[in-house]
Amino acid sequence: MEIVEITWIDASKTAHEADIKTAKEQECLEAKTVGYLVDKNNKRVVLAMTEFHEIEEVHYLWVIPKGMINKITKLTASD
Repeated sequence: MEIVEITWIDASKTAHEADIKTAKEQECLEAKTVGYLVDKNNKRVVLAMTEFHEIEEVHYLWVIPKGMINKITKLTASD
């Protein structure tokens, strides 16, 4: 599987109360996530954080909606 870095705009939430002025000032944050590219289509990209090649299994999935993605960069391994 390819290893990629996805640059995307993450949704956010707060777990505390906020006044209206503070709520209106909230912004989305750009995030970068690196993982094994499991699949992608016109709706989403699926990354796995861990791959078990011998048993064809992946763990710790990220499913990122395509509309939130700004860039996908293929990474190369360095020794």
